[in-house]
Amino acid sequence: MIKARYVVGAVILGIFTASPFTPSLFSQAAQFIPVTDSVLGNPDPADWLMINRTFNQHRFSPLNQINKENVRQLRMVWSRGLPAGTQETTPIVYRGIIYMYVPGASVQAIDGTNGDLIWEYQRDYPKGVNPQAARNKNIGIYEDMIYFAAPDGVLIALDAKTGAVRWETKVDNGGQTAGGMLVADGKVDLRNGQA
Repeated sequence: MIKARYVVGAVILGIFTASPFTPSLFSQAAQFIPVTDSVLGNPDPADWLMINRTFNQHRFSPLNQINKENVRQLRMVWSRGLPAGTQETTPIVYRGIIYMYVPGASVQAIDGTNGDLIWEYQRDYPKGVNPQAARNKNIGIYEDMIYFAAPDGVLIALDAKTGAVRWETKVDNGGQTAGGMLVADGKVDLRNGQA
């Protein structure tokens, strides 16, 4: 059931980010505009940059393209399967690219207009860590990096354009990944614990 809801959510996100006038998202990724404190504090209506979208935690989108008069006209734009495993994550959407934690404790960047994979980060986990059972509420974005709390207790900063590891640091024994992450004032808070 969670997997089905996630695919439907990805399709709806594809509708929000699709436009006949949208330039190639691959070229947008090459011309990545860093996410600043100002951008996090006042995101573009089409962006969803944290678990609750904004710091006030309202989980409200100001977009009004879909309303009660036209909602029945919605049709599938694209769908994308997910690997086996647990999925509870709120994806991040920035400038038409969907960044998401996927089952198996990996991170993907997806073109929101068509569902194509832009990049994927897959980590080699040590023995005793089951990435298919890992749970993660969200990932973070700041400057030109995607932040990911891996189930082996490592905080990883990925290049938002390529998915390459920029840096990583051991923060604990793996307990932080079930809660939420918040990026504010240039810091990543793993104790946020939002549900």
